[in-house]
Amino acid sequence: MIRRKIRTILLIFMIISTACNSIPTTDHQFDVNKMLTFAMSQYSKAVNTLTDTTRIPTNGNADGTWIQKETSDWVSGFFAGILWDFYEYTNNSFWEKQARRWNAALEKEKFNTKTHDLGFMLYNSFGTGYRLTRDENYKAILLLGAESLITRFNPNVGTIMSWNSIPENHLTIIDNMMNLEYLCWATKVSGDRKYLDIATSHANLTLENCFREDGSSYHVINYDPQTGEVKEKKTKQEAANNLRDLLFKLYLESRKDSGVGLKRIDDNRRKMEGDECN
Repeated sequence: MIRRKIRTILLIFMIISTACNSIPTTDHQFDVNKMLTFAMSQYSKAVNTLTDTTRIPTNGNADGTWIQKETSDWVSGFFAGILWDFYEYTNNSFWEKQARRWNAALEKEKFNTKTHDLGFMLYNSFGTGYRLTRDENYKAILLLGAESLITRFNPNVGTIMSWNSIPENHLTIIDNMMNLEYLCWATKVSGDRKYLDIATSHANLTLENCFREDGSSYHVINYDPQTGEVKEKKTKQEAANNLRDLLFKLYLESRKDSGVGLKRIDDNRRKMEGDECN
């Protein structure tokens, strides 16, 4: 129940950030059902007016139009993922049809080895779709995507590379932890431990190198790609990092039984409670 509530809160945050118009309210009560009903009305307008599914709507302009991006963008899976969430919430086949429609354009990203964001892009869309429908084609797409993701794992370092950089750098950001549930799922459905082993190595090194004694975290760790030595610890996108830290804590709390919930992660999550990320 707690996990579901947290997932709903995260969904609401996402919906609020992408809705085109102001949400009408008559009081100060936070009514989840009202918010979801409003969001579904907005998304219904979007799917009925947007015809090019290769251009993913990400957020809105002041005039009510959508900003749309390529399927290779890191947020490309959110729109279809929300449509799947609506289907789960309502059991209305309209939302399943629309979710499948927007999923289709994302399929080619299963071969994308240039990003660490495949958890956001594929697991949020095809992963939710597979969980709700057990579509075997979705399972195959996800496993190919997991193969693409682990090509970014450097065994000399022990982490998945986040950002592409010069050959002398191997950059890993804390956000990359959000991809590990995807890899744990891949081991669960395939029986191949390599995905879980990579996820575990990445998680343990993130905990070892990304967190301070008080539980607060750095954003970026720069490793030597040959030796695995930590070259630099820093924070980029500082204005957004406190929110990132909060949502990261919420997500770990909601998914700690997913396979990434190693004891060290859970212990560190408790240390992080109430701390800011600098």
